[in-house]
Amino acid sequence: MNRHKQIGWANVLEVNWPNTDGQGTAIKQLREGVLQAIIVRNAYSVSEMHKAVGKLEIAGESVQTTYFPKPFKSWFYGQNLNLLRQSLHSYFQEADTFNVYLEALFGEDRSPSKHITQILESLDSTIEYLPAPGLDFDQSYMFATIRGHGEGGYIPPHFDNEIHNRPSYQHLSTLVKPNVYSAVLTIGAPDSGGELELFNCNQAEHAKEYVNYDSDQPAGAPSRFESAVLTSAPGDLMIVDSGRYLHRVVPVVGTKTRWVMCSFMAESLERPAAYCWG
Repeated sequence: MNRHKQIGWANVLEVNWPNTDGQGTAIKQLREGVLQAIIVRNAYSVSEMHKAVGKLEIAGESVQTTYFPKPFKSWFYGQNLNLLRQSLHSYFQEADTFNVYLEALFGEDRSPSKHITQILESLDSTIEYLPAPGLDFDQSYMFATIRGHGEGGYIPPHFDNEIHNRPSYQHLSTLVKPNVYSAVLTIGAPDSGGELELFNCNQAEHAKEYVNYDSDQPAGAPSRFESAVLTSAPGDLMIVDSGRYLHRVVPVVGTKTRWVMCSFMAESLERPAAYCWG
């Protein structure tokens, strides 16, 4: 059963896949600020996620890896665009390989570019979701990245609406509107901790306090803001207004890795679509 609920200060829509009938404007409401998050329960089965975790745990250096700053005790499989230190031409050469890996991780019929976009389009019925197009006609950005958070791993409070501030977004910022939101699929849950915490702190008012320098500590103290802690189980998909609202990943407790897949997205400037990237 689908229902609206209050989690802390945040308005959240909770739906059970595949029962999204009547929710075709949900993501539009998220973009408009009516909702702060949407949680899609059972987007994938627990058994599917268990198999994916098994593959991730043996992937090692065979998959392209990007590292968060060392204090975060976390890493990416795939190239996170915020942390890109190479040219976009090199990025797109690697994107083809990683997109193949991402598809294989879930199986052809349940690949993120098919299954996750199907879910997103059911909640945003007037636009199409697809990987952001690259520099050339036959290129595309990585649809998503996989994140691993080890014991004590976390991400400090930040906004995602920084696409005009980073050189790695020079191309992408010409394609999409500036308001970014994100979709986070929980693949493997830690023993405890690792939740996504959303603060009642708007980027329009507090952007200068929380410019993301990928450093250990932000400038301000988020404890002065109301918070909403979003919980998810393996197979759940969270769609969050992460560009507008300050958010963080709570430190992981225990030795089990927190595995998630994350895709950022924003509306296209030229067509009825939302472009996705990792």
